[in-house]
Amino acid sequence: MEADRYPGQPFVLDETGAPDSLVNNFFDSRHFRAFSPGTRKRYAYAIRVWLDFCSAVGIPWTAAVPDTVADYKYWRMTDARNVFRIAGSSFHCDLAALSALYEWTARSHGVKNPIVRRELATGSFRSVSSQDPVRARAVAEPTGIRDRNVKWLEPAAVRRWIDMGLRGLDFDGTEPSVSRPNRTGTRDAAFAELLYGSGLRVSEAASMVLSELPEAQDAERIYRSGRLASSCAKGGFNRQWWCPRASLGEVWTYVEGQRAEWVRNAQRTGRYANSPDALVVTQSSGGGFRFTGSRARPTSQQAISLDALDPSSRLRLFMRTPRGLEPLSIWLNENGMPRTSHAWQATFRTGNERLGRAGYPRFKCTPHMLRHSFALRWYSIGRLLWDRRLASLTDNEQRDFRVQFGDTWQFVQTLMGHRHPQATANIYLEPFRSLDVQVLLEFAAEVPLTELMRLVLRGDERITSDIERTP
Repeated sequence: MEADRYPGQPFVLDETGAPDSLVNNFFDSRHFRAFSPGTRKRYAYAIRVWLDFCSAVGIPWTAAVPDTVADYKYWRMTDARNVFRIAGSSFHCDLAALSALYEWTARSHGVKNPIVRRELATGSFRSVSSQDPVRARAVAEPTGIRDRNVKWLEPAAVRRWIDMGLRGLDFDGTEPSVSRPNRTGTRDAAFAELLYGSGLRVSEAASMVLSELPEAQDAERIYRSGRLASSCAKGGFNRQWWCPRASLGEVWTYVEGQRAEWVRNAQRTGRYANSPDALVVTQSSGGGFRFTGSRARPTSQQAISLDALDPSSRLRLFMRTPRGLEPLSIWLNENGMPRTSHAWQATFRTGNERLGRAGYPRFKCTPHMLRHSFALRWYSIGRLLWDRRLASLTDNEQRDFRVQFGDTWQFVQTLMGHRHPQATANIYLEPFRSLDVQVLLEFAAEVPLTELMRLVLRGDERITSDIERTP
């Protein structure tokens, strides 16, 4: 079956050096293959740590019980003897990985699942699938994960961080700082603008190809929309996304400027022609491609839907141009080669370091903070407009209106691509949960949105406000 294995497929060996066939069969299963490459990597590591723990305490992982999971949680998060203790969000990922393993082995081989879940509606303990997180919660699940990790930036703070951290501009945003240069500033700022403008996840935005990028020239439309491929969207469900024309304009400026220069340099040096794994597109129609096989394994032309191409396969797509081959990936490195999703984490770290050297060490941003901030911004707008529209209606008319058109949570849920409105309400928009709507309405007519958000959210340590010039 070796020919059927996929690139990066994990495998485990027990303490004697023999393969664990049951775990390896799980890694080879359709269930595991359906996860994104990043999820497969995280889950494989989490499972390996769990197997090591079971071996250390002398319990076969197939005989683990709920108390074993409780002991594991204590060791991973609390035990002072463990110098590599983890936070609740990391243990949440551990539980997701173990749930996937045990649910598959329970169905396929009758292994008892030691991860007990409690049905949220009744509080009773029962065997509820982890695939329905709204109804079920693992007893070992850490509490308060998101409240500690979710942070936001005000709109003005987002702009300031992008200008200084990624574009390398000075505080006034007018001149590049010689002490904080950034050769890739156009690209980096365009990517951040896309994240904040659309609410896309890093992996989703990073995996898009040129043919999926909406045009930005239509002056009559402030927002443009695109469709995210199933193979790139979290959960595997394609969805529509929206982005301001101005943010898309930043992306196209990068595509037609800095990116085009990198492509020409790579073409001159023959970098693309020597790429052995390139999949060369020969035709594009109906949301799909026809391409030849890789140079290492030439084949006849094949047709494949763009919707089915996962992020790793998209990095191998090239098109023929009069100048030679060119990647279809939007985001490239300076050498002209496609940029992987995880590389953006380093870009944001460098941006934070750049601001630290400028005298603002606590003014930081991460890619996911832009998604959080996108949600908070649109909830602010949606709630103001929604409540203003409902103000003249009776209670019964308001209920009928919400039944027909939904509410603000559902509006933001659609923008963010969540499958459950609870995720939107509980995770991203917690600052507003205890905020009286009347406070917003008092400011709605007179105060611009940026000033409104600054006033009503002032004092929340998780929200970063715009910075002031250092002396």
